[in-house]
Amino acid sequence: MRKWNGILVVMMVVLSAGLAAAQPQPPPPPGGGGRMGPPPPPPPPLELVLVEHADELGLSQAQVAQIQALAEAARADLEALHRAVAEAFRAGTVAEFLAADEALQERLLALRAAVLGVLTEAQWRALQETLPPPPPGPPGPPPGPCPAR
Repeated sequence: MRKWNGILVVMMVVLSAGLAAAQPQPPPPPGGGGRMGPPPPPPPPLELVLVEHADELGLSQAQVAQIQALAEAARADLEALHRAVAEAFRAGTVAEFLAADEALQERLLALRAAVLGVLTEAQWRALQETLPPPPPGPPGPPPGPCPAR
């Protein structure tokens, strides 16, 4: 009799485990981003933000025109550099990709410097008060001891 009770208990455990495993699982999060979700969209270009907030920042029409001219002058370069980065990622070496990306970042930095150079100090302060701070960069390496060399 005891033997049958033990067998019945084991069968009930196996049956309940099988039923639990057969339950439908929740769907994955939208966007296929896993735990963290999809990355946030990039911020709009600085020149676009400045033109959109021209009144709040006290920009003159001449300043707006100068900012738009700087952006237009950089457009062809930036498009070509974006294509070069994409092509190097698809078919180039790591060194080619990094060089193309560095060239793109340098051109973006030069455009940003030129656009911000149009602002007065008071307009720069107004911009700092109007906009949220930029998002932090990518996370660094995990904390821990430095590897021995």
